[in-house]
Amino acid sequence: MSSLLAHHKNSGVNVKEVDFNGLRFNVPDTWTNQSTLVFAMPASDLTAPMAMQKQQKHSTANVTVSWEAAGSLTPEDFLKQRMKTIPSIFPGFETMDETYSAADLSFVQYRVPADTPFIQLVCAKRVGDQMVCITGTALEPVFNTVKADFLATAESLSQNV
Repeated sequence: MSSLLAHHKNSGVNVKEVDFNGLRFNVPDTWTNQSTLVFAMPASDLTAPMAMQKQQKHSTANVTVSWEAAGSLTPEDFLKQRMKTIPSIFPGFETMDETYSAADLSFVQYRVPADTPFIQLVCAKRVGDQMVCITGTALEPVFNTVKADFLATAESLSQNV
């Protein structure tokens, strides 16, 4: 056993074992799982912003899935809180569509006028005690061809029991 692991086990911190995507590791048991999954569309000749090139170079669209404890938040409340941070992340963003009507699924769509403009569709859905955020991001010329895929991904989300 490494000296760091031995020190950690003797530090009095309670840990929980986590199995995730074929990996196993320990984290303090008071820590919250804020994992993010990223699925990227096949490569294209279009030039993508750096953030979209992380998983697959020149992907023109991707979907990220993240989650956190929901508490008493509704999907609508979650998105309203999330949207308060968008101006500092994406100066000049333009809200295109806001739908906060569904009981378990809400979404907001906005355009970011970057060097290579892109559109994000952010969906929030409550699944059990988790608020799941599904963000579809696509270069502006591609967005309308993948928007239905983004919404279908969000609508298909369910709890695996």
